Amino acid sequence: LGTQPVQLTPFICKGARHVFCASDRPSVVSSSTYKLLIANVNLRDTTCMSPFDAAAFPESLALAGEEALSIGNIDNIQKLHVKTVELHEHPRRIAHDEVSRTFAVCTMQQVQRGPGAAG
Repeated sequence: LGTQPVQLTPFICKGARHVFCASDRPSVVSSSTYKLLIANVNLRDTTCMSPFDAAAFPESLALAGEEALSIGNIDNIQKLHVKTVELHEHPRRIAHDEVSRTFAVCTMQQVQRGPGAAG
C-alpha cells in the first residue's frame, strides 16, 4: 500500500463497504465473495479522503493532497474472466504479440520410456 504511513477511512459506496487507504500510493480496499480486492487510485500523494454526496457529484469522494482537492467517484469493479485451457503438457513460458493479438505458450511434455528403451 505504499512506503509512507497509511490513513484508513471506511466508507460506503453503491451499497458496498470500502476502505480508502491514503498514502503515497492511495488505494481502495473492498471485498467480493470472501476475496479481498485492492484497487489503485490514479492520484498520487493523497493525504485525506471523505465521502462526498451532492446533486452534481452523487456518491463521490473528496480527495485532498498537499496541493489540491479533487472530487471523484468509484468505477464499477471489473471482474477478471478466467478460461482454463487443458494443455496436457507442462507450460513453461508464455508470450504475447500485440500486433496479431495472439499468445504463444511453450510447453514441455514428459515421456516415460519403458525398460530397455534407447535414449
